[in-house]
Parts: sequence; C-alpha cells; structure tokens
Amino acid sequence: MDFFQHDPLTAVEAKSHAQFLAFGPIAFQAARALVNLGLLAAVEKSRPHGITSEAAAGQTGLTAYGARVLLEAGLGLGLVTCVEDRFRLTRAGHFLLHDEMTRVNFNFVNDVCYQGVFDLEKSVREGQPAGLKVLAGGRRFTRRWRICPNPSAKAGWSLTIFIPMPPSPPRCRWFSSIRRAGCWMSAATPVAGPCAA
Repeated sequence: MDFFQHDPLTAVEAKSHAQFLAFGPIAFQAARALVNLGLLAAVEKSRPHGITSEAAAGQTGLTAYGARVLLEAGLGLGLVTCVEDRFRLTRAGHFLLHDEMTRVNFNFVNDVCYQGVFDLEKSVREGQPAGLKVLAGGRRFTRRWRICPNPSAKAGWSLTIFIPMPPSPPRCRWFSSIRRAGCWMSAATPVAGPCAA
C-alpha cells in the first residue's frame, strides 16, 4: 500500500483532476454517446486522414451540430484529436471501442450502477442499499440477483467473467448461472461475517 501514502500530483495536476471529477458524469455520458451513436467508429474508419464533423454527421445520421458537440467533447476526454478540422481517433478512443474489459465495465456502470449510485450518500448514512430501487423496484435482490432488467443482467453477467473467482472460496456460497425471467447472473453470498445470508 505504499502507493497511497503520498500525493503525487502537483497543484496544477490536482486542480485538473478535481475538475475532471466535477464533470465526470457528463464525461461518461458523452463518451457513451460517441460510441453508441457511431461517431468514434466513423472517426476510426477515416484513418489515416481523419474526418470532419460534417462528414461524421453524414455517416451517422446525426445533425452537424450534434456531431460537432460530441466530437469536441471527445477532444476534452482524450478520445479524439483534431488537426485542421479533421478528427482522428486516439489510443484511448481505440480501447473504448475495442477492448472487451473496457466495454464490459462501461456497460456495467451504465446499466447497473449509474442511476443507483445517485443514492450513495443515503446508502452510507442508512446502512442500506438505497440505490437498488432503480433495478428492482425497492425489492431486495442482492443475494441471488434474481430480479433485474435485461440490460442490467447482461452487463452484470458480462462483468462476472472478468472478476477472478476462486473455485471454492472458504467463506462464500456461489450461485452460478441463475436464470430467472430472462436474467442470467452470477453472485456470491457470504456465509459468515456481517453480510452473511
């Protein structure tokens, strides 16, 4: 844990980081829109010369204004660069499009965590998972993930593939591949400790 014993940022870097956190939710949604609306794919296809925002709008069916706003957001997010009004994909943009773990984490945060985390402070104060109401209408489902909308199920199931799970953990009971109402999930229930079933 030596890594966390020192503050490595300069004052300017720290202020920049604080500003990035302040706009984090907007940055996340802008990046999601760049991917889902096909803008990053259009930029990637334009290699090596790049693409104008107008041409990207034409390829994606977006308005010129919408494409320009999102591509300019992509500049600030480090997903694209712009030289002489032509946008080019960065390495970060490439990984957002093609790295499977990044895609899975992105979808999990959007489909499972994003709305629920709005109630994080309430959850911490009350010691209850207040944010789960957006997934299960207030019903408790943390033990076996039985109740979940399909995008949440798909995102959660995909995430479990990337979480290392020992074959027989000493303190958990595993429920794998549970299917209820079109929902596939894996979950673990602690058998001892404060969160035990």
